[in-house]
Amino acid sequence: MQQQLQMTWVEAGVTVLAALAIYVVLILFSRLVGPRSFARLTAFDFAVTVALGAVVGASSQRHSPRAASA
Repeated sequence: MQQQLQMTWVEAGVTVLAALAIYVVLILFSRLVGPRSFARLTAFDFAVTVALGAVVGASSQRHSPRAASA
């Protein structure tokens, strides 16, 4: 399985813990801000949120984010 994931068990555990921590922070943030604030997002705000989510997701998997790949 290590060959399929291309990571050690320790790296896989760190990835799972990082993902769980990010999930908990997002749930707490949505509870503090409230669900109606998400309904008031503009298209630009939504695009920025998705972009930041991609950066956070990539960093939780230990990939360094890049602006663009050529």
